[in-house]
Amino acid sequence: MPSVTFICDLHSHMCRSEIIGFLGGYWDDERQTLFVVRAFPCLSLDLHGEDTHVNVEMDPESAHRATTAIKNTGMSVVGWYHSHPTFQPDPSICDIQNQSQYQSLFTDSHKSNESDEKSANTTKKAPFVGIIVCPYDPNTKQKTSEMNMFRTTGF
Repeated sequence: MPSVTFICDLHSHMCRSEIIGFLGGYWDDERQTLFVVRAFPCLSLDLHGEDTHVNVEMDPESAHRATTAIKNTGMSVVGWYHSHPTFQPDPSICDIQNQSQYQSLFTDSHKSNESDEKSANTTKKAPFVGIIVCPYDPNTKQKTSEMNMFRTTGF
């Protein structure tokens, strides 16, 4: 949904440090389509001395509130987003590791809630996406934010 990228972009413009949040939506198995319906901004942890312009960790309490809100709207957590405030929105090694961990965590939690084998197999096919937003890259002449959507495979 266009509102998802708008909220991710707006959130990224609110800080000069990295921001983070979850994406809510659903997987339509019949159409083999992932619908990302809403972005849920989260708070980040204070990383005590680490450069928050290039590092971000989600606050666990904020993550719990966001996942509860997503479930309460009848959706599932289908992805996450964060920003690279002043550099290209290409996934770093850390981003890929976080993507894999989130993907594994949320895929496992969905599988454990499913009662029949067919539903569990369907969940395996559902992609889990990441979005990286770059609002202020000084190396480009663009006046708009750049976004990169990605996922890892093998789950």
